[in-house]
Amino acid sequence: MTDYKITDVVTALRKITARNVPFDPREVQRELAEKFPQISRDQIRHAARKLADKLSEESRELEAEIKQTEELMRIEQMIMRQNAIRAKGEPR
Repeated sequence: MTDYKITDVVTALRKITARNVPFDPREVQRELAEKFPQISRDQIRHAARKLADKLSEESRELEAEIKQTEELMRIEQMIMRQNAIRAKGEPR
């Protein structure tokens, strides 16, 4: 299977598993076999590993984004407190 076909399979896997239905590996395999009749179980496993790696990478990126957003929110709250104190004319 060429690289672009693995990408196609990964994309199909992502769409199949993104549905709001209980995950059934047999159903996934059946749908992939219909869409890619030439695909073997090993190729499906390979595509599933690539998808898992991609999802792990996306998850790490989102976690980093969340941490950065939380830090920015803490800084914003500190600034708002300081501004409120200054507005009241109270010493820091």
